[in-house]
Amino acid sequence: MTPRAQIKEVSDAVVQSSDGRSKRASTVDYEFLGDPSIVQRKEWVVPGLFGIGEVVVIHADTKIGKTQFATHLSLCIATGTDFFRRKVRQGAVLYLALEKGRITKKRFRASQKLHGNIRPPIAVSTTPINLTTAKDASAVIATMREISSKVQNGSLVVVDTLNRCAGGIDENAAGPMGTMMNEMTRIAEEARVAVVVLHHNTEGRGKARGSTTITASADVVISIQKEADEVRVAEVTLANDAPDGQTFRFRMPTVEVTPATEEVDAEFSVFIEPIYDEGDRDAGGAPKGAQATASRADLQRAERVFALFNTIAADGRIDRATLLDVARQQEIVTPLNPSSGAEMLRRCLVELKKQSRLDFTSKEVWTQPEPSPTPTAQSSLKREDLLGDSHWAQR
Repeated sequence: MTPRAQIKEVSDAVVQSSDGRSKRASTVDYEFLGDPSIVQRKEWVVPGLFGIGEVVVIHADTKIGKTQFATHLSLCIATGTDFFRRKVRQGAVLYLALEKGRITKKRFRASQKLHGNIRPPIAVSTTPINLTTAKDASAVIATMREISSKVQNGSLVVVDTLNRCAGGIDENAAGPMGTMMNEMTRIAEEARVAVVVLHHNTEGRGKARGSTTITASADVVISIQKEADEVRVAEVTLANDAPDGQTFRFRMPTVEVTPATEEVDAEFSVFIEPIYDEGDRDAGGAPKGAQATASRADLQRAERVFALFNTIAADGRIDRATLLDVARQQEIVTPLNPSSGAEMLRRCLVELKKQSRLDFTSKEVWTQPEPSPTPTAQSSLKREDLLGDSHWAQR
């Protein structure tokens, strides 16, 4: 008897019910293994990290950068921009901003302004949901499908945070947490997206809060930790189809998005600045090849820094620390937050270097020399050297 016939025989078996009457036994869905030579390629969202139909849990202590990391990822995917130098599957993003939704929207608006008032296909929802229920999970699937039909195919759903979509259920309860993670997997598979879930740590212990079911049910787990010098490291601690131990290092500088006017105060926001190997950073500390776009505020401030440099630099050269101090005194850069002021100056210097007006290191700033005229090439060869064999023939 063939395997198919055996399974059919089982599914057609008659069993006794509690009332003594017979009925057919129900079966579970199944499929036989296919031809192993036919390779089904994985649909990566971020190659080597996670793909369509997968759930990613990102956990960290409070104020470490979970939301900034997720908004940066969302912008990269929505605009088709490399994520830490990795190509992405461009697509629409549904961001469920269930915790501090107003601030999340503000950060997205700041990013839009910083990159030239772009309008990426990112939809933000602050509607309360309970993903321990199939009803609300189905609503998310329907929403993502609607977004995909209106703009472009979806690639990502972000849940910020797990606690806010748990319906008040204890995170330590393995059963309900398992149900919720199953619903997130259903969202990923039926909406054909990846689902990224932001989750808190047990404070000070570096481990995800609540039941181990949360991380055990995920396809990829990423932990974000803080290092010295304001550096954060996102590390892949668990992955089904990708290598463990991958790291993504970054800083979170505060950047002025809109300069102050007589009517309104300046607008600031926090952004992700990827850090690559030290060999990939220039003398001024900026990542080489980083796709940074100067905002209007950056360009205006750069002009003021250049004017200040021309006023106070002796012989076209000045200590960078001195330039920063005077820029703070004149409020060209923020005088309140030391790290933010230094970052603002660095962005100005990077822009002025791109314009071939100033150059700099971590210690000094100086005027870029005017390009000298290209001299007319003079040959050291004599006429007879150019005659070749004919020269000798004439002698």
